[in-house]
Amino acid sequence: MLRFIFWAHTAANQQNVIPLVEGCDILVMEGMNDKVYKNVLERQREERTLQLKVDVLSILVTGSLDPKVAKRLNRSGIDAEAYTQLSEEERADQIRKRSIDSYRGILTHYAGQLEKIFMVDLEFGDAERFAEVGDVTKQNFDRFSDAIVDSDASWTQLRGYALDYLEAEGAENKFREGIAKRQLDRIVRTNPDKKIAVLYGTGHQLLTRLVETSGVRLQRQFADVDLEIDDPVDKMMTQLHTSIENSLRAGVHNQDHVDQYLVLTLARSCGDEKIKRAMGKMTPKQLSSVAVRLSKLWEEPVEDMDFDEDETDVSTQSAQRRNQTKALLRSAGITRRLSGLLKSKNFS
Repeated sequence: MLRFIFWAHTAANQQNVIPLVEGCDILVMEGMNDKVYKNVLERQREERTLQLKVDVLSILVTGSLDPKVAKRLNRSGIDAEAYTQLSEEERADQIRKRSIDSYRGILTHYAGQLEKIFMVDLEFGDAERFAEVGDVTKQNFDRFSDAIVDSDASWTQLRGYALDYLEAEGAENKFREGIAKRQLDRIVRTNPDKKIAVLYGTGHQLLTRLVETSGVRLQRQFADVDLEIDDPVDKMMTQLHTSIENSLRAGVHNQDHVDQYLVLTLARSCGDEKIKRAMGKMTPKQLSSVAVRLSKLWEEPVEDMDFDEDETDVSTQSAQRRNQTKALLRSAGITRRLSGLLKSKNFS
């Protein structure tokens, strides 16, 4: 059984993950070795160092010592047996010192209850190729971000830039998930009849489709992230981001979702907390309505607009559009609030 637990990678959210791991024999955690090294020797040296760290952490969490692990540690001058003889308090202290923040509480809680732990995802040999894929994502993100800040593109162009960025990030995640799939297949194959918890970020839900196979029962659970994301705009953007990205990987997308994503992006770029709060309280239908108004304001690229005689500077027109965008969003927020107030007082 593979139980996928999707969550936000934050230390505080561990409290929501802990009960979902209950009853599992093995814990698999998402990790990423994305550093590109100068040469093979440097990379191999770092690989060995990381492997030793994971070996020691595994002994501390599971309380058991695999002969191969013992041999590897002893060969490096590390007394593996010493880590099996620690008191509960000493073991918990060592786990806290050797774990990253976002896994520390989970590993401490399940010390002595898990048979094995694994880190999966990018390996050192994948780093160069991943860097190339990541560069494409960054280029597309920069173009999208610049278009938002400069306010000189058309709405159609904004949509295209957003889709290019989200599609590139989807390709990046697909690359990582392909590697994770091979590693998970190996873990399942070498640990038959075990209940395996797989802890992964919410943006990787398509990974469950990759590992579907006969004889393996899949479960999908989600750690509650409401406590983690206080900003409603960020929460809505995260949900839309994941939804659009996954749709693009399937070769389709919902244009209303893209428009809602653009509205929230523009709201966040305004730097006005009142506007952000107002947009964060809107329904998808209300966001789509705001998008219609913004699409008219952003109908043409600034350089293609007809300028007045006294306003021929592109930067002036862009600044004017930014101000108009801010005013439009503020007005939409006020309208939503008044509408809600009237309904609450049963006015017609």
